[in-house]
Amino acid sequence: WTGKCVWNILSVVVYYVLGWLILAVVTILLGGSFTLQTTPELAGPILQSEQMPTGILMSAIWLPLLCSIALSLLQMTVMMILKPIGGYIVVTCVVTASAYFYTPFLIGNSSMLLRSDLVMQGGVSLSESILSYFIVIVISLLAGYLYFRRSDLLDKS
Repeated sequence: WTGKCVWNILSVVVYYVLGWLILAVVTILLGGSFTLQTTPELAGPILQSEQMPTGILMSAIWLPLLCSIALSLLQMTVMMILKPIGGYIVVTCVVTASAYFYTPFLIGNSSMLLRSDLVMQGGVSLSESILSYFIVIVISLLAGYLYFRRSDLLDKS
């Protein structure tokens, strides 16, 4: 179980790191500069302002990564218990419900920067987001571990 969890987390991290590296290389090749400073062209359409709040770009980097890890572990755990289709259904429902219902309990909300407390009053705070991700991660790890220990994996094949 530990190996499956480590593999799952590493695959998500590698996916994001490769994305960031490709973004950096293409930016440099096109003559741009790769910084965490916002430009009016980026901030204006999103916030109707020239200035983006401090910390929003760091949130844009870390929250989707943590959300992907949490969803990945949740899906792996549910897939093991309810078969693969169950894992897909649960994750799809969580992500879809996050788009329609505003609550920190639906972890997809934290990946939408416009729902952040840095952008809107009463939005989801960074600490709430990180806490909800870690709760999902810990519950997934524990539930999967307990199920894995009790399962007869050879009998399922």
